Amino acid sequence: MSSGAGTAYADALRTMPASGGGGAHAHLMTVANVGLITGITPDQIERDMAAAWHGERTPKDGEFREAIEKALQTSPPPRPSAALAQDASNFPAIVRADEFTATPCPAPPEVVHGVLHRGSKMVYGGPSKAFKSWTLMDLCMAVATGGDWFGFPSTIGLVLYVNLELQAFAVHRRLQAIAQARGCAVPANLRIWNLRGTQGALPDLLPELLRQIEGEGYALIVPDPIYKCLGGRNENDAGDMGELMGELEAVALKTGAAIAFGAHFAKGNASGKEHIDRVSGSGVFARDPDTIATATAHEVDGAFTIETTCRNFPPPTPFAVRWAYPRMVLDTALDPTRLRQARRQTGPARPEIDTLVADAVALVNAPMNISIFRGKLYKLAGTQGRVRELFNVLTGNGHLVEHHERGRGTHIALIGTPAQIASHRQSKLDV
Repeated sequence: MSSGAGTAYADALRTMPASGGGGAHAHLMTVANVGLITGITPDQIERDMAAAWHGERTPKDGEFREAIEKALQTSPPPRPSAALAQDASNFPAIVRADEFTATPCPAPPEVVHGVLHRGSKMVYGGPSKAFKSWTLMDLCMAVATGGDWFGFPSTIGLVLYVNLELQAFAVHRRLQAIAQARGCAVPANLRIWNLRGTQGALPDLLPELLRQIEGEGYALIVPDPIYKCLGGRNENDAGDMGELMGELEAVALKTGAAIAFGAHFAKGNASGKEHIDRVSGSGVFARDPDTIATATAHEVDGAFTIETTCRNFPPPTPFAVRWAYPRMVLDTALDPTRLRQARRQTGPARPEIDTLVADAVALVNAPMNISIFRGKLYKLAGTQGRVRELFNVLTGNGHLVEHHERGRGTHIALIGTPAQIASHRQSKLDV
């Protein structure tokens, strides 16, 4: 938040009266409005009001929340990550390239050498039951002890594992097993935040996360699994996923830590896709992170091929690993190019995707809810994988376009021909 906005909120709290009836309530509304505009969450505003209350009168039950709810009706809250956004006055100046390059600009320290810098983001993708959480815990253990991860050296540093899914006893056992396999004690450098049953969407967690880790100097933060941070957002929506990546970026910028998270592959055999396109959901996962590492099933059971694309490093050579409880270990005897192939189709041959385009477009007589449209495509294409492929052809080649309408707590996703969507938008403007 800007310093001016923060000062206004602090002043409103400090001068909040506790004795007058209507006057006190009006001032609560002022505090709530200033707080919302500043980017502070309603829950935090309620706590601040309780802490700042003074005088002889005891506040009524729900009095603070009532003021905040009324303020929300007239002062819509900012986007979830607005509380972390930079004030416009703090943006860096535009500079001349010759002057910029004449000044030393060293790279941040490498958390995992040749793979991940501090302040960068990494996604580790894999199919279901590919031991992704185990592997991310092993990454945490490696950095916390200065050990290697998949043969890559790491720089020892403070690590936070944000557990959003597992029961505490499961994390307890896994950490002990991984440490024993590595031949070390569970390090004090590794910190755990157990949030199963208490977590919300990432924007709800960020203020408390930043409060607890402020000034600690973390090298690596691992929220796991990332889908638990979505809240009501759609992993297939580029806007929603761009927003999520922006929130993770804000944590990286404010803390200087690298952020690593796991993501699942789309259903079906992934070997026929480029490795950066195997992660399920929006293509933002393949564009936004600085490092994309994937574990794709090898033809040998229990083995996987690790492929890595790095924005800031030369691409590491693919290699094979195998599961040896409780860790993935390198297996140089395996050929990493030998990926598991899809089973040969035994039923009747299905038509090629391109031949379904005209029939798919004909399904849309007017702008249609995307979920309903996907259901119709399933009857046409036959499998979820072919639905995704056909949907991508339809939207990628401009046969159909998406249209998203967002309001407070609502998200309407439509699809139609370019002419249908243009007409729909015009009708909204006419209203």
